[in-house]
Amino acid sequence: MTRAPRAARSKLLQQLARRQRRRPPSRARMKTWKTLERTVALLAALSAIAVVGFTWKSIKQVNSEQAITREGQITDRYMAAVELLGNKDSEDVRLGGIYGLQRVMQDSPRDQPTVINVISAFIRAHGKKPETGTGQKSVTSDIAEATAVLKSRDSRNDGAVHIDLHDADVHGVTLDHADLNHSDLSRADLSWADLRFTNLSHAKLSKANLSNAAMLFANLSDAELPFANMSNASLVRANLTEANLNFTNLSTADLSWANLSWADVSWANLSNANLSNADLSHATMMRTDLRHSDLTNAALPNTLLLYVELACAKLDGANLQGAAVRLDQVLSAEIDEATKLPQQLANDPQVKKKAYSGARPRECEG
Repeated sequence: MTRAPRAARSKLLQQLARRQRRRPPSRARMKTWKTLERTVALLAALSAIAVVGFTWKSIKQVNSEQAITREGQITDRYMAAVELLGNKDSEDVRLGGIYGLQRVMQDSPRDQPTVINVISAFIRAHGKKPETGTGQKSVTSDIAEATAVLKSRDSRNDGAVHIDLHDADVHGVTLDHADLNHSDLSRADLSWADLRFTNLSHAKLSKANLSNAAMLFANLSDAELPFANMSNASLVRANLTEANLNFTNLSTADLSWANLSWADVSWANLSNANLSNADLSHATMMRTDLRHSDLTNAALPNTLLLYVELACAKLDGANLQGAAVRLDQVLSAEIDEATKLPQQLANDPQVKKKAYSGARPRECEG
């Protein structure tokens, strides 16, 4: 009799336990679980941020150490290159120094201004005129390579530094397409140099020797060229706008299609120069020598020519409308029917006869 009630009671307790398990959790318990889940997620996120922060700090420290090491290496390389450059006995050793400085300039753009100053000083010191009787017709290989380094540089990294080669002998060097704007080349010997497409805007070239230089398409706008020797230079399609050419020797130079608008060519020697199709509009020409020059189809409107030597100058097809020019100057030059003259001169009977006949002045024959 006692076993039956016990069994029934056990069965009842089991059923109550099952019902208790099936009963959904209370709101308090659910809130506790959600809080725990959020806490775990937050801790995980904080751990990840801590790892990232530590990693970034480590990378920054490594990069800083590497930068310091790299700066030290560049300094060592620079000092070694300068030491090689100062060698007085071996041209080959100096070449090694030049190439070393070039690599420093390429690897460390911020050091480029310093390298430019060092190489420029080297060229000035070693680029001296050859002694008479040595037979040396071109610069030494170390000077040629030093100028090549300046030519190949990225001028955007020059900073406030400009190339300074004043008084240097760099005759015959190749500097075509080089950026030499604002450079100081005063009294430098650049005779027979290759300066095609070279940017020489605002350059200082007073008393420089540019005779026989190739300067096709060169940019010489606003350049300072007083007393420079540019005889027999090739300046085809060169830009000389607003250039200072006072007392410059341009005899026998080729300035065809060149732009000399607003340039100052007072007292300059342009005798026997080729100025065909050149633009000389608004140029200042006080006492300029244009004797025997070729000004075929040249533009000289509104140009002051009262004191210009025009004897035997070829003015066929030239535009002198609005120019200040005298009758005797026109009669001393060669003109044709295509020559455009100021109205008062164009209507002069002597000028008409000369233009129609195309006859050369007697003193210009032969």
